Amino acid sequence: MKKIKGFTLVELIVVMAIMTIIMAALMHFMSPIRDTYVDSTLYESQRTTQSGIGQYLCESVRYATNLGIYGNSDSSVSNSVDAAKLFLEEVTGTPYVSMSAEEKELENRLQIITIDQSTSYSFGNETYTGRIIRRKVADESGATAQTVNANDEKADTTTGRLALGSAYYGSSDYTITVVPDTGNNTLTFTITSAPYSSLKANTVAVSTESSVSLKNLGITGHIYDTSHYSDSSPNSKIYIVFLLPIE
Repeated sequence: MKKIKGFTLVELIVVMAIMTIIMAALMHFMSPIRDTYVDSTLYESQRTTQSGIGQYLCESVRYATNLGIYGNSDSSVSNSVDAAKLFLEEVTGTPYVSMSAEEKELENRLQIITIDQSTSYSFGNETYTGRIIRRKVADESGATAQTVNANDEKADTTTGRLALGSAYYGSSDYTITVVPDTGNNTLTFTITSAPYSSLKANTVAVSTESSVSLKNLGITGHIYDTSHYSDSSPNSKIYIVFLLPIE
């Protein structure tokens, strides 16, 4: 009978060791490619997120007939109620008096977008920082007793939240600045985020700008109040208060 030759245990161990070394070398070689792919994917996700935020903000204020921008770097603005009152005073030209006939009519059309870049909150098993909340001042029932005070801190609740912190696109810190141009009735939102992993180490920023033309502000008597906001000063909260056309 012919003797069947096979691999010895030592030979198998040697072959497996060689293959392990080869695989380790290949993985090391592929690692930069994988990291680049991951970073590029997250970078693109950030761009997509920023574009969505910019488009939402632009579409929200596009048809505003009167608009004011307020930042909490101004000592007179500590919350959305302060911003709403300042805006109503600017529109009416008189100090705010709760439930005056003119203010009641305006409050039914008044809306506020709060860009909150400082408040942390938990959702699921994650902690996020930052929200964009759009709300009406008057409630949906149209109650006659409704005033700007009734929704005092509603914009600071977690209702209507949008994460501007770590989410599926990686660990990033978002900032939003608003650049008003009262001369041309335009508004530019600049959304910037710190990029992920190696991109962040290289101090490369992901930034997207979205601009909107506020054509309804061209009417006689329109208000475009930016006196309480400065894009060069840090604003952890920005309040955009505006009136929409009468339906």
